[in-house]
Amino acid sequence: HTIISNTFYKCTTATNHVSGAGAATYYNNIFSSSTTGIVFATTSTMFIDYNDWHGNITDVVNVSKGTGNISSDPQFADAPNGDFRVGANMKAVGLPGVFPTITNTISYTDIGAVQRVEPAAGGGGGGAGFFMMGN
Repeated sequence: HTIISNTFYKCTTATNHVSGAGAATYYNNIFSSSTTGIVFATTSTMFIDYNDWHGNITDVVNVSKGTGNISSDPQFADAPNGDFRVGANMKAVGLPGVFPTITNTISYTDIGAVQRVEPAAGGGGGGAGFFMMGN
């Protein structure tokens, strides 16, 4: 499984791998204000990096996070009402990608399901991620 650019907000458990280790890659996700972020049934070695872990009681169980993770407030525009646009804390902190051009420019994306909208002359686009609000 590859879990990319999602927002998990106020979940009891955001993701739960109950049947064993399996294989999973998590990057550019936001796990915010949840009881537990990611649970694996057994100790696992996965790629879990370039995610934001903010305000969770427990981030991960039976798996380790990589060194590119952050724990900043995502500054959601209005999360309780479903507006998950992120603030400047999420600017360009995602897994870097390389565009195959002459210069091989490295690009860092915002993380979460919705990209920030730059003021006035800037760009900005919607993400195609998944939102999960807990109960």
